[in-house]
Amino acid sequence: MARKKRSKQENKQTFGMLLQLYPNAEQETKMMKTFGCRRFIYNLFLDQRSKGWKRRKESISFKQQKDMLPELKKRIPFLAEVDAMGLQETVKDLDDAYQNFFEGKAKYPRFKRKRDEQSYTTNQTNNNIRFTNDRFTLIQLPKLGEVKCEGSFVRLRRLLKNKGAVIKAATIRRKGGKYFVSLRVQKEAKPAKVPVAKRRAIGIDVGIKTFAVLSDGNPVPNPHYFSEAQQQLRKQQKRLSRMIKGSNNYIKQKKKVAKIHAKIANQRKDFQHKKSKKLTDENQILCIEDLNVRGMVKNRKLAKHIADAAWYQFRNFLTYKAERKGRTLVIVDRFYASSKICSHCDKKKEGLTLDERTWVCLSCGKKHGRDENAALNLEKEGLRILGA
Repeated sequence: MARKKRSKQENKQTFGMLLQLYPNAEQETKMMKTFGCRRFIYNLFLDQRSKGWKRRKESISFKQQKDMLPELKKRIPFLAEVDAMGLQETVKDLDDAYQNFFEGKAKYPRFKRKRDEQSYTTNQTNNNIRFTNDRFTLIQLPKLGEVKCEGSFVRLRRLLKNKGAVIKAATIRRKGGKYFVSLRVQKEAKPAKVPVAKRRAIGIDVGIKTFAVLSDGNPVPNPHYFSEAQQQLRKQQKRLSRMIKGSNNYIKQKKKVAKIHAKIANQRKDFQHKKSKKLTDENQILCIEDLNVRGMVKNRKLAKHIADAAWYQFRNFLTYKAERKGRTLVIVDRFYASSKICSHCDKKKEGLTLDERTWVCLSCGKKHGRDENAALNLEKEGLRILGA
């Protein structure tokens, strides 16, 4: 039997808090051991499941593999040295990967490699994840002890001290040569109630040249972080390609390239967090198109720019912020012709090509900017879906 997915508690709100860790040499060694053990368990159980089905048509369940862990620790001593909860979460991650494959959401699970992102998750049990000082600069983590950390503590203090929130889990990861912990914090849900008459709706049409055009007429410029850093990245990658793989200089140069990629990702996240916060603060109904990003990135000419825009990440940010604040996010069907329909008279213009940025409606004579018209139509369609 397949493991049932963990259900969301309707009366709870979940927050993510990211902090940077500064482990000492001993703590860093323990983290690296845990990353290695997680990779070992994931690959071992994936191989077991794959061969079991291939050779005997045997379906091995999550519970069966979870029950194997105690015996494995006796046979393989180094598994007992790391956080036990981290190994259990690894088995859950593998089972989730299988569930996503069976539901058609992802490809068949693949083996973990050392160069993949290194991380593990541990759950809160008996107050084993907590801050040990009032300044929130020391965090207690299982098997690691007190680790120095830094981050945006103003909101974290407010949540943990004044709003009765609790830490439920922690994910430790190594990225770009640095260590981070992502805390999953949970508290009672109290969404803001806004009178229907005061609800403000907005349509959001995302793009490449301009990151988004809003139905209120305000465009959101696209910062193009990857394009801006491309020259520097090309220079560092060229140096890397000329070095002997595995040498000390190669390892140092690889870290430089990883730091550039990490900086681009952080800039993009910061930009999208701020924009999604502003939109969810100012509007009660947000209407956005359901784009087929996976299909769109197959276009070789636009793939780099589409990936740089990170529309799916932006939609995720809007989704959880809207849910947290009691807002309504409406996802408009991807086949709705938002660009081709006149927002003034609702007549559709056939044969509108991608290079036509402005067009005139033959029915009412209204001149439209392609993106502005799409944003207005998304707002109208979103309100129609809601029955407003």
